[in-house]
Amino acid sequence: MNPMKLIFSLYFILWIAAPGWAQSAVVKMDPASVSTDVGETFVVNVAIENASNLRGISVKIDFNPAILQVQKINSGGFMSGFGQTFSFSNKNNTEGWVQYDESILGSGDMAEGAGVVCNIEVKAITNGVSSLTIITADLRDRDNMPITSEVKNATVMVGGSAVLAKVKVMLEGPYNVNASAMITRLQEQELIPLASPYAQAPQTVTFIPEGIVDWILIELRTSAAGLTVAQKSCFLQNNGHVVEPQNQSEILTFFDLDAGDYYIVLRHRNHLAAMSATAVPLNSSTPPLYEFDMKSKYYGDDAKQLNDAGTLFGMYAGDGDASGEVTATDKNNVLSHRDQTDYLSSDYNLSGFVTISDIDFAAANTNVSTHVPAN
Repeated sequence: MNPMKLIFSLYFILWIAAPGWAQSAVVKMDPASVSTDVGETFVVNVAIENASNLRGISVKIDFNPAILQVQKINSGGFMSGFGQTFSFSNKNNTEGWVQYDESILGSGDMAEGAGVVCNIEVKAITNGVSSLTIITADLRDRDNMPITSEVKNATVMVGGSAVLAKVKVMLEGPYNVNASAMITRLQEQELIPLASPYAQAPQTVTFIPEGIVDWILIELRTSAAGLTVAQKSCFLQNNGHVVEPQNQSEILTFFDLDAGDYYIVLRHRNHLAAMSATAVPLNSSTPPLYEFDMKSKYYGDDAKQLNDAGTLFGMYAGDGDASGEVTATDKNNVLSHRDQTDYLSSDYNLSGFVTISDIDFAAANTNVSTHVPAN
């Protein structure tokens, strides 16, 4: 064989086998948000995505037994679609957990792709909010070796009303145009606090997941200059999706609100606030995705161009003092914190380290102010 062809062939084999190219399996509760009433029974699925060479799966889900009670657990048919299986299920409505295990018998085909592992019938017994949290997701391959996976949990509201939304946005500071994504240096250096920095919407977590850029505050208004009717501290992922901090669901649930049209306001601790250009129709069943990707999607065209092609816009960096305008003070704050490593408002690119580069954002955006009306 031609040596160059051999080198290319080996390179190609290594390239397609390189770790990181294959997507991790995802085990998730579906739907991610449920709104129901006392006495009602509903079904939630444990679903899987990106399964590969999967022989067996064991999942355990926690819930609040004072609010929910599990009635029964059934196979979803995904695993048995690849061969004969053995399954086991158990529930404890006193402690508040349910478990489901299923494995393919023999040495035939292993499970691939996506489907429903099991479905769980649940009854709501009193008003309140309960998470459905996957505390164990043990996936095994043909050789009984563990398979890496991520989990996505769910939230159930009993009584009252709720609206659902999905939001996607990029921050100018941490945006990496070459990767078409935001950096996650704060998370990598364990600098993101477990408690949200937004006191108006308290939220605390036990850990910061991979892929998180920072906390972000989401608000809803019924009119552009109207009062805020809901606030939620959320995580911002490096791909721009805003997710629930407790279960990393892209579906954001705002409780005690009726279906209607709402303006979506975004606030970040060192970027200028932004708001949807128009009111967005929200309800309790179908969450629309509002993507702050073009200038026309921002109220008052209040967005910063993030790439040369002008195909992506984001929130302006540099408002370190949260005054609503980028000023000389925001530049001076960088000099005051220069060479410091911490969770600092003057770290405009969210690198975890304040450098002279952070001044560039404040300098470029000096005298730019938010168009979000005060309320």
